[in-house]
Amino acid sequence: MMNIFPVRTEDDYHNALARIETLMDAEPDTEEGAELDVLATLVDAYEADHFPIDAPDPVEAILFRMDQLGMDRKDLEPFLGGRGRVSEVLNRKRNLSRSAEPTMRVPSVSQVTFCILLNRPGTGPHMHRAVGGSSSDKKCDFALPPP
Repeated sequence: MMNIFPVRTEDDYHNALARIETLMDAEPDTEEGAELDVLATLVDAYEADHFPIDAPDPVEAILFRMDQLGMDRKDLEPFLGGRGRVSEVLNRKRNLSRSAEPTMRVPSVSQVTFCILLNRPGTGPHMHRAVGGSSSDKKCDFALPPP
């Protein structure tokens, strides 16, 4: 029988982590699997409140992903609207904004999403909550292309 309590304190948090570790091999659709799911959700909520992660700097995020994909500035031109716009964005002379969205016609295929680049409130480490969410979030799934 599950014996689950809210994760409110640091001790609760550490106890939940220890229990999660013992349940990591639990099979889905079992009591242990259900307990693991519930504890993981509680720990996730606790971590979001107590250990928030700021959204990355938009330009640094673009440069990092470009480096990962072996891209150069020219590769961004079709997505940001030309060489001048790429230069302005990467040199911080032009901010990414909602007005840039129509020129960013890129499918959701990478870890740098357009929501992060816009620094939308409520995004950050829990992007999965925004991507594919309400109709106001539909543009959140734009991202840099694969190599």
